[in-house]
Amino acid sequence: FHIAMTCTYLASKLDENTRRHRDVLTVFDRLLKKRSDTNKLHIRTIDPHGKRYPVWKENLFNFEIRVLAAMGFSCSIESSHKYLLQLLVDLDAKQILAKQAWCLLNDLHRIPNIINYTCLEI
Repeated sequence: FHIAMTCTYLASKLDENTRRHRDVLTVFDRLLKKRSDTNKLHIRTIDPHGKRYPVWKENLFNFEIRVLAAMGFSCSIESSHKYLLQLLVDLDAKQILAKQAWCLLNDLHRIPNIINYTCLEI
């Protein structure tokens, strides 16, 4: 649960719409309460001065360091679609070729081993 929370937090940092840690903690607290409580009428947000908040906040930041260390602190994402678009423009490719190349590239990104290759190799 805490790893999922941490990965969501890191993903929001990598994307252009960064979320505060408090927002992520609030969402996951609400998910936990919805799953465990039978009385769902009185679901309140997490209290920043309560017992759970500082523990979760500390776990979030500790797991963030651990996840980043496991990833080798490499979080830059370079899209191979950018290279494909440039190549298609340089070749003055027709729409049918561009569509097929785009679909092939999308399919390639569903293979787990694709992460072992650079964008130019793809």
